[in-house]
Amino acid sequence: MALNHSPGVFVARRVLHCLPLLVGVTLCAFLLGHLAPGDPAYFALAGDGFFEPTVEELSLMRERLGLDQPLGVQYARWIGRAMGGDLGTSFRTGTPVRVEMARRIPVTLAVAVPAVMVAGLVGVVLGTLAGARPHSVGAGIIDAWSGALIATPAFVLAVVSMLLVAERVRWIPVAGFGTPAHLLLPVLVLASGTTGVTTRLMRSGVLEESTKRFAWYARSRGLSSAAVLVRHIVPSALPPITTFLANAFAGILGGSVIIESIFALPGLGTWVIAGVLNRDLPVVQAYVLLTGVAYVLAQLVADLAAGLIDPRVRRAVQSG
Repeated sequence: MALNHSPGVFVARRVLHCLPLLVGVTLCAFLLGHLAPGDPAYFALAGDGFFEPTVEELSLMRERLGLDQPLGVQYARWIGRAMGGDLGTSFRTGTPVRVEMARRIPVTLAVAVPAVMVAGLVGVVLGTLAGARPHSVGAGIIDAWSGALIATPAFVLAVVSMLLVAERVRWIPVAGFGTPAHLLLPVLVLASGTTGVTTRLMRSGVLEESTKRFAWYARSRGLSSAAVLVRHIVPSALPPITTFLANAFAGILGGSVIIESIFALPGLGTWVIAGVLNRDLPVVQAYVLLTGVAYVLAQLVADLAAGLIDPRVRRAVQSG
């Protein structure tokens, strides 16, 4: 029994559990591009729309791009190259996809990572305050504020914030990339929905943990309410928040597509939108693969962290 509940066995099982998910991610990444309407060969030849390719030219382009092969053959070739780090070449620009991704990923991460950090910090602090005094006026304001963040689409918040800042706060740029000030609005907008959910989750966790036996025992030993909250209740409420934020990071990567386009950031978002509009299969497939793998790895890291910190999680997973 001790061996079955050991950290090494737990890690091995969670890693093996992710393998089928990664295979599913590769299938989705490959098929999504092929299921979209339009002929990639046509877009590769037509360019800006002023040139109309002939049937022979389309046939030759499909053959050159490998689109004349059965889907199974195309998938096997694509996954083989992807495992070797070759994500193909853009049909539209002729640039290797991995080169373009390497240039744009730092821009996306410069927005996504601070957004998760802001959502975690603000959500935990405000959720703790609301959970510690659930019937206070402040808790009501925090609940209303978090609900508004959850209900407001990020693109609406982006447009409104751009209009307000452009008129009143001249020192904050509303578009472009190059300085930390350029990232302020995109980070806050991208973090908005996640911040609202984190606040609600932390509030519920604090309320639930406050009623458990260990909290009553800590109070009976003479500890102040603040000490019980900081030393016992908050640490016990944090593991679900950690799991949520790890999963939310992959969601923020996907959500950056619209936000980057609105704020004119040269990240993955603007790149993949151009790829979708031009039916650039390697670009679309690489982006879906990246975000899918990021989600699976984030889930794995969250599971491992929760299991290694809390033996109860480890036992529940291994006995299930």
